[in-house]
Amino acid sequence: MKRFQNFIHGLQPTDNLIKTLTTGNNQSALSALAVLKEREALQDGTLQNIELTEANLKGAALANSKLSGINLQAANLQNTYFYDAELTNADLTNADLTHANLRASNLQGATLANAKLVEANLARTNLSQADLQNANLGQANLWQTNLTGANLTNAILVDANISDVVCDETTIMPDGVAWSEGVDWVRFTGS
Repeated sequence: MKRFQNFIHGLQPTDNLIKTLTTGNNQSALSALAVLKEREALQDGTLQNIELTEANLKGAALANSKLSGINLQAANLQNTYFYDAELTNADLTNADLTHANLRASNLQGATLANAKLVEANLARTNLSQADLQNANLGQANLWQTNLTGANLTNAILVDANISDVVCDETTIMPDGVAWSEGVDWVRFTGS
């Protein structure tokens, strides 16, 4: 039955497959995504600047995808694999990225306000100019992450790994104060 469903999806126009991503049904969305991958729509820019608000892409594999400007507001992206993805200027407001792997991805200028990034892997990720206001980054891995110009106002960083992060005077800390040399991250991480 699954092979037949994949065959039917394979015959659908790309626009219909993209609409399937927003149905809220995780299984249908992942099936449509598999067909889009086969068509190389994740790498050729087909999914850039599209609206996928409230999409249920839990567990999806989106490594090396070109998703600049994509709207994934309130999307379920738990356990999603974004390794080395291009997500510049993406809107991930209120998205659930719990346990997501965003390692080495480019989220420059992305909006992650109120996003849930608990235990997410953001190592070596570019979050410069990103809006992380009220984001929950508890236990997230931010090793060598670029936070220049990022806004972390009211972000939760409890038990996050923030070793070797890159900041500058335009980085806004969780307490609303601009970053400065010698900042004590322990007051935000608790460890």
